[in-house]
Amino acid sequence: MDYRFKILLVGENHSGKSSFLRRIIKNKFKLNYNNDDKIKIKKVTYLTNKGYVTLEFTDTIGELRKNEEYYSSNDSCIIFYNTLYKLKDNYVKKTKESVRARNGNIPFFFVGTCIDLEHKNLFNSMINTKYTIFYISSKSGDGVLYFLNYLIKTLTNDTEIMLNTRNI
Repeated sequence: MDYRFKILLVGENHSGKSSFLRRIIKNKFKLNYNNDDKIKIKKVTYLTNKGYVTLEFTDTIGELRKNEEYYSSNDSCIIFYNTLYKLKDNYVKKTKESVRARNGNIPFFFVGTCIDLEHKNLFNSMINTKYTIFYISSKSGDGVLYFLNYLIKTLTNDTEIMLNTRNI
């Protein structure tokens, strides 16, 4: 069986949205990434043990008010934040309200991005623990495969589906 999902990526400027996409699509990382204030839509198709999964990502820019026209017709939303800063409850609340108003009760995922996951513990005291947060490093790729598998299992509602790691 083949699946297709639209996923909205949101987060403040420099939270790692575009770096995440570059990692999963090109398997590359660019340290000095310049934000170009353009919303990008990128598709990636993965082979799984149960067929193909196509994920269509909408990579938004940091400011909520500039993104709202893209908040409709999504199957999921990933909220990114840089682990150097605290995940802000007010930002999460406004984002969830705006996205849910246009999509209903879709699943939300929280991704904390950092350069190196070995330093993740330094930031644990700075995060709000009422969210399940996935830590990834777009630089090294650490945590990305684990998160993608979790995302796909949740969206397909199939705990046995697994990405074929040869195509990542």
